[in-house]
Amino acid sequence: GTLNWTAQADKNWVTVSPASGQNSGSVTVSINANANSLAAGNYSSTVTFGGGGGTSTRQVQLAVAVPPPVLAVSPSDGVSSSGNQGGPFSPASKSYTVSNTGGGTLNWTAQADKNWVTVSPASGQNSGSVTVSINANANSLAAGKYSSTLTFGGNGGTATRAVELAIGSAPSAIPADANADFRVVIDEVTAYGAAWKRGDTWATPPNPIPIDYVTRVGYLWKNGECYTYDSSQNPPLCWVSQPCAGGGGLAPQPKAIIGTPGTPGASAVGVDGSSIVRAVGGSGVSLEASPGAGVAAYAVEEALPPGLTPYQIAGDGSWDSANRKIKWGPYFDDKPRTFSYELSGVAGYYTLSGVASYDGHDVATTGAASVEIGSSLALHDAGFAPSGQFTFTFPTEPGKQYYIESSDSLSHPQWQVVDGPLPGTGKPICWTGNGVTAGSVAPAAGVQFYRVRCSP
Repeated sequence: GTLNWTAQADKNWVTVSPASGQNSGSVTVSINANANSLAAGNYSSTVTFGGGGGTSTRQVQLAVAVPPPVLAVSPSDGVSSSGNQGGPFSPASKSYTVSNTGGGTLNWTAQADKNWVTVSPASGQNSGSVTVSINANANSLAAGKYSSTLTFGGNGGTATRAVELAIGSAPSAIPADANADFRVVIDEVTAYGAAWKRGDTWATPPNPIPIDYVTRVGYLWKNGECYTYDSSQNPPLCWVSQPCAGGGGLAPQPKAIIGTPGTPGASAVGVDGSSIVRAVGGSGVSLEASPGAGVAAYAVEEALPPGLTPYQIAGDGSWDSANRKIKWGPYFDDKPRTFSYELSGVAGYYTLSGVASYDGHDVATTGAASVEIGSSLALHDAGFAPSGQFTFTFPTEPGKQYYIESSDSLSHPQWQVVDGPLPGTGKPICWTGNGVTAGSVAPAAGVQFYRVRCSP
């Protein structure tokens, strides 16, 4: 005859397929997804086969174990610290979070393989916070780069993090301090400032001498001469005033607070009010330097692009041709000053840039930044030199020839070449008349006129 049979389990975590059939057939018994929510323990189910031909059972046994612990450590990056010999080092420490993303109990450990790294705590269960620190043993390390491996381990796996330490040379004296005794005296200050102004190479770098180093050494001198090194600051602000051992030195001056340096096109005024503003009129340029109250030392630089040459630099300004900068100062007070100069050069438009430095803080020059140099000639500073000879100055362009011509009349001029050709170099020519002196012009003529003719 025909056998009609059924198959079923008494637990929902067991699947029987197919659940019925005729005569012969294959039945699959499976552990389904419902078992995933079962707690740890032993479970059983009965699968019953029945029908017109009788009944038969089979047992299904399921043992659910506790999942193993899994070690997780965050963040994923290592430790990177730096400082100079003897410390301190920054950052001094970093924290990691240890957690168990599996089951059961996680027993973990944490350790470093170098004695200049401290790990605390060194062990724990499940979750916890671990602090990794650069300890005092690092203070005795020589300058260089060092590395250590931080290992987290236990019954849930292993994780590692790198610990990197960069150690710079021991604090150095400010370059102007010739004998490196951490005290700057007036001779050192003036020598350093003079070298900066000339564009000289100084024995101790950086070179060319930065303007903020010049004003910083002036600040240190005005504030007592003695100073120390603060590794948390960048040069030159890392050199800070401190009282001289055993007294002595200059009496400290009131300290100005310098704000964030300005940028071209934006306000260059710090919270102390220090600023530098440029104005341009024709080929003439003027600068207004306004130190904030209490500034101890300041200086000014004006950078010129190729093609321009300055002349008539007012005040104590100096042209450093090697670095193409006009330099004024340093000044050891907080008095406002006005600076000016004239420009000559190849015709065209030029962009100027500059900076004032107050106590080691640079403030970018604001105001007008463009100047136009025309192609027409213009005579400047006409008059009589101390020798009595007639003189004037005119700009030149490279590759051109210039002739000095004179006439005793402008209504019926008869121009005569009195000097030339004079080769143009891009720099102004100061011409002094050949034998033309005050009172030498013929009485009949009364006057003598001069002009400069340019020949390509």
